[in-house]
Amino acid sequence: MENQQDNGNLNELCDNQNVEYIPVARPVDRCTDHYAAIDFCPMLLGRLTGFQSAVHLFALVASFVAALFCSGTILSAIIIAKGADPATALKTDPILNLGITLFAWAVLIIVGISLLYAAGTNHRAAGVTLKGFALNLPLGGLVTIASFITFLLSIGFMYLIWPEGYEDMKKNPEHILEMIPDMSSGGLLLLMMGVGICEEIVFRGLFMVHFRRITGSWTISILICSTGFALMHISTQEVATCIPLFGVAILWSLVTVWRRSVIPAVIGHALFNFIQISFLLLDRSQNIPLQ
Repeated sequence: MENQQDNGNLNELCDNQNVEYIPVARPVDRCTDHYAAIDFCPMLLGRLTGFQSAVHLFALVASFVAALFCSGTILSAIIIAKGADPATALKTDPILNLGITLFAWAVLIIVGISLLYAAGTNHRAAGVTLKGFALNLPLGGLVTIASFITFLLSIGFMYLIWPEGYEDMKKNPEHILEMIPDMSSGGLLLLMMGVGICEEIVFRGLFMVHFRRITGSWTISILICSTGFALMHISTQEVATCIPLFGVAILWSLVTVWRRSVIPAVIGHALFNFIQISFLLLDRSQNIPLQ
C-alpha cells in the first residue's frame, strides 16, 4: 500500500510537470537476501565462520567430558555411601554405564543446539527437523536393510584383507550382550531409540556439519565423523568392529546429507541395533553358540 501511495504521488507530480514517470523496483536488501539464501540449507552453517565452528566443537567435546566426569563422580559417591565398590557396580550393572553415557550425550546435544541458536541459526542446522517426515519414516526402514547389507559386505571385505580381524569379530557378540541389561523387547526398543537419537544428532548432526564448515567439504567431514564413530566403540567392542561400523556410519552420513535430516539415520540406526541385539538375546536364551 505504501509503495502504491508513493507511486501515486510521483505520478501526480510528473503530470504537473509534463514528465513521464516510469516506476522502478525498490532496492533489494542484500543482507536479508544473503541470510535467506544461507538459511535455505541451514546444515551448511553459513552464519558461522570456520573458527566459530572449531570453537563450537571444542565446547561440545568439553561438555561431554565434563558431563561424564560429573555424573560418574556423583554416581560413585552414591555407590560408596551404600557401602559398595563403584568399579564393581559399574562393571556388573550395564544400566549404570548406559545411563551415564546417555546423560553425557544429552548434555552435549543441549549445548550444541544452544550454540546454534546463539549463532543465529536453529536446530535444523543439526538435521533435527520433521520436514519431509512422511518420506523419511519409511526411508528409515530401507536404511535399516541397507545397514545390514553394508555391515555384512564390510565383514566380507575385512575377511579378505584382515582374516585375523574376522576371527576377532566372533567374540564381539559377548561384548555386546555384556552392555545390555535384562529388559523386555519394548524396553530394548526404547533404549535403542534413545541411543540412535543421541548418537545420530551428535555425529551426523552436530559434529558432521561443524567439520564440513571447517573443512569446506562434505566428503572430508563424513570420513572424519565416521572414523570417530567407529573408534568410539573400541572401548566396549573388538577393534575389528571398527571396519563394519565405519561402513554403516558412511551410509547414515550420506542419507543425512541427502535428506537434510537425521530422522532416516535415527530410525535405521535404532532398528539395526534392536534387531541385531534381539537375535543375540534369542541365541543366548536358547543356549545357541554365538559363534
